[in-house]
Amino acid sequence: MKKLAVFIAGLLVLFWGQVAGQEVSIEWGEIAVGVAGKKTLSIDLDKQNNRLWVADNSADSLGFFNLNFGLNCYLKASKRGIPRCVLYDSNTQFAITTYGGSLAKVNLQEWSYIKIGSGVLDWCWDNLTQKWYGVGVTWNESQQKILGALFSYKNGELETLLDNLPVNSGRHLDYGNNIGPECLRIDSQGRIWFGGFDGLRCYNPTTKVLTEPKDLNQVWLPGRPFHGRGIFYDQPTDRIFIGVYGSDGAYLAIVDPTNNQLLVTFNSLPRELCDFEYPSNNTLDPGRFIRIGRILIMGAYWDNDLVLYNLDTKRFALRTEFPNVCIFRSFKVDSRTNRIYFATYSTVGWFKIKGNTVVVEDDDEEEQEEEEQKVPEIPQEFALYQNYPNPFNPTTTIQYDIPTSQKVYLSIYNLLGQEVVVLVDEEKGPGRHSVVWQADVPAGVYLCKIQINKFSRLIKMSLVK
Repeated sequence: MKKLAVFIAGLLVLFWGQVAGQEVSIEWGEIAVGVAGKKTLSIDLDKQNNRLWVADNSADSLGFFNLNFGLNCYLKASKRGIPRCVLYDSNTQFAITTYGGSLAKVNLQEWSYIKIGSGVLDWCWDNLTQKWYGVGVTWNESQQKILGALFSYKNGELETLLDNLPVNSGRHLDYGNNIGPECLRIDSQGRIWFGGFDGLRCYNPTTKVLTEPKDLNQVWLPGRPFHGRGIFYDQPTDRIFIGVYGSDGAYLAIVDPTNNQLLVTFNSLPRELCDFEYPSNNTLDPGRFIRIGRILIMGAYWDNDLVLYNLDTKRFALRTEFPNVCIFRSFKVDSRTNRIYFATYSTVGWFKIKGNTVVVEDDDEEEQEEEEQKVPEIPQEFALYQNYPNPFNPTTTIQYDIPTSQKVYLSIYNLLGQEVVVLVDEEKGPGRHSVVWQADVPAGVYLCKIQINKFSRLIKMSLVK
C-alpha cells in the first residue's frame, strides 16, 4: 500500500468546513476525450511502462494511453466484443480483460484467452494471500447457463471459487452491467464482500462459507432486488460501504461486517450531516469508491458529482465543478505523481486532492517485491487489529501498532476470563508488529487482549476444528 503526503496547492478550491477542519483543494486534468470516445468502463496502471490501460466500450477494444508521450493505442481482437474490466498483471506483464464474454490476456504482441465463457467485472488485491480476487459470471456446465461467479487469480492462473450465484435473467456479459456480482472488497479477516444484482454477500475462503446479511433486504421494496454498484471496506472503523440502486431509489448503505447487520442508509444527502447547500432532488447514487486519507470519495453514477464523506466525523461534502464528466466508472491511484486517474462515460482524466498533509492510500495496488525493502512508516497511534484468518484452525496472525518504544503485554483469554497463553511480554520498538498463535486449545471463542501502558484493547477470535 502506497502513502503519499500531498500539500496545499491547486487550481479549484473546495471548502470542507467542519468536515475536515481544513481547506481542501482539487487540481483537475483531462488526458483526452479521444482515449475513450464515448464509454470507458475501466482503467488500470502499468507503472513499468507508464501506460494507462483503458477498456473502451465505444471502440469495442482494449487500448492504452502512453503517459510519457500522450499517444493512444487500440488493440483489437479478432472477435468483436465489449471489454469490460481491465487489470494489469505486473508479474506476467499482460493486461487481463473480459472481452466477448471470456477472460483474455493481452500485450502488444498477442491476444489469448485465459478462460472461455467467464468474465470479471471487478478485481481486488489481497496482501494476505498475495492473490487477486474477482467477481463476474461464468458458464455453469452442470446447469447449462451463465451464473454469477467468484474467482482468484495469480501469475496467469485462474481458479473458480463459486460458480452458482444468481444473475439477472436474460442478460449476457456483453450486455448491461447488472447481471450479477460486480464489485468486491476484502476485510481485515480475509473475508470477501461483494455486491451485485441480488444483494450483498460475504465469502470466507478459509471456511468456504457464503453468507448474506438478511437485514439489508429491508431497504428495498419487494419485487425488485437491489443492484450493488460499488463497495469499500474501511479497516479503522471496520465498516462496509456499498452504493446500491433499489426499487425506491439509490442509496449509500453502511454494514457492520462483524454481525452482518445493516447500520444506516442514506438516500439523499442528509442536511444535518452536510456542510453545503444542495438541490432537494439530489439523490445519493454512489458508484465506485476511493479513499484519500480519511476522506471517502464516491463517484456519483448518474451525474458529474464527486461526493466526499469524512469517515471519522461522518459528514458529507460535494464536488460538482468538473467539466466533461458523466458517470464515474473507475478510479486508480498513481503513487508516483499523486494523481488519481478516473474513467467516465465521456472522459479519461485525473485529479488531486490537496490539503494540510492529506494522505493518499492505494488500497488496491499489488505490492512489488522491491518495495518490501522500504523502511516501514511509524504508526501515529496504538492499535490492535482483528486476527486473520478468523475463524481459524489452528494458526492465526495478530497485528498491532505502537508509535513509540513501549512494554507490550498481549495474551489470550477464554470466555471464563482465564488466561490461556501469553504471546508477547517484552518491550517493542515503534512500528507494526505481528505475532502468530498456534492454538493448542479446544475449539471455541477466545479473547485477545493487548496492554501497552494505559492503552488496552480486546478482539474476539473463533477457533474451529
